[in-house]
Parts: sequence; structure tokens; C-alpha cells
Amino acid sequence: MEMDIYMGINEKIVLNILEELVKLNENEEFKKVCPDITAQEYLCAKVQPHIKPQRLVNILNLNIKRIRIDEVEIIAKALGIDISVLFKGL
Repeated sequence: MEMDIYMGINEKIVLNILEELVKLNENEEFKKVCPDITAQEYLCAKVQPHIKPQRLVNILNLNIKRIRIDEVEIIAKALGIDISVLFKGL
């Protein structure tokens, strides 16, 4: 996926998070282990209490001024990926 050069840092990070959520939703092992739950619901449960559900929704909808580095790290850990994946394209 090619990212627009005019896209801000927040947008690029959120786009990478959303890309990882799509991969997780399509992962057969995830579907077996966590039936009847979406990747976004899974992420919401995994990042609590560090990131409140409404803050996560605001992050994913880009209804924020900025995403903090600690939030990016928490999200990466919850998704089981290296934090560098979320900074891809910066």
C-alpha cells in the first residue's frame, strides 16, 4: 500500500494499525481462537486499562490531535507485532 506524501504521521500510523487489524480479521487461527469477536474488539480488550475504549476509537477514527508513542507501543504489543511495523512508511 503506497502512502500519500502529504499524509501526516498520525494518519500513517493509524493506516498501519488498520492494515494490521484487517490481517488479524482474516487470520484463520485468530478466528479459531477468538470466535465471534472482531480484531478491533480484541484490540480494545487487550489495550485496557492503558488505553480507554473511547480513546482507541478516537485514535482509529483520527479524531485526535496526536497519538502518543506509548500508545503506539501498547497497540503494537497487543497486536503481537514489532512497533516498527506501525511506523512503516514514515
